[in-house]
Amino acid sequence: MNLVILANHDLAANFALNLLAPMLQQHQVSLMLSRGIGSSGNAPELTQLASYEHKLYQSLCHNKEEEGFLGFEALAKKESWPIAPCSNANTDAGLAWLKLTQPDLIVSIRYGHILKQPAIDTVKQVVINLHSGLLPDYRGVMASFWALLAKEPQLATTLHTITDKQIDQGSNICCDYLIVDPTKSYLWHVLSLYPAGCRSIIDTINTIDQGQELKFELPTGSGEYFSFPTAADLAGFKSQGWQLYREGEAEELLKPYYCKASD
Repeated sequence: MNLVILANHDLAANFALNLLAPMLQQHQVSLMLSRGIGSSGNAPELTQLASYEHKLYQSLCHNKEEEGFLGFEALAKKESWPIAPCSNANTDAGLAWLKLTQPDLIVSIRYGHILKQPAIDTVKQVVINLHSGLLPDYRGVMASFWALLAKEPQLATTLHTITDKQIDQGSNICCDYLIVDPTKSYLWHVLSLYPAGCRSIIDTINTIDQGQELKFELPTGSGEYFSFPTAADLAGFKSQGWQLYREGEAEELLKPYYCKASD
């Protein structure tokens, strides 16, 4: 199949793409990368988190002495995945690129733009999105943050369809769950959701490729839409004992994937 993957140029999406790559060998894959997800406002804690994630991405993906998962450009080169010359699928250039690519399936992972109908209509089969939250309960951004703040005992990713420009709506395909670890940070939980979520993406791709019908679950209720947390939200998060990240924690989680020693 012709697959288009829409992803954000960030650490979690890079982790996901590296997890997916070995299982996409029989497909033609093209990639479009956004550069940010909305506006997180001026909260210094969120700016520090973004800076930390960027530095960690640079460190893990530019280690020349060891082998393992790769940065976006190196991964695309290795896998022969063309990268779109534009970042927004809704623009004239983005639509032209999609039409040229003729995707059978579009996979969205942390993509920074809300797809509009002309972009959705370029796909032959379906558009699927991996959302790092339980739908419809936690729509919007930083779903894991809001679930932790609400003292949920487990977090989830939801793989769902995108049929129109409504955010985190459509039909649920499946959910994967992660037990909350109170000793770990928000970032650790977010990254830990992706191995199971990526397996569900592959299962769904295989189901479609084999001509089988997807089974959908229509969400019950409208849930709630969440935006970026305010200073008060972040203070409440901290008062519960949570941290957005801890130095060294994400490195410990990711290094087995990114820094495999050379033979």
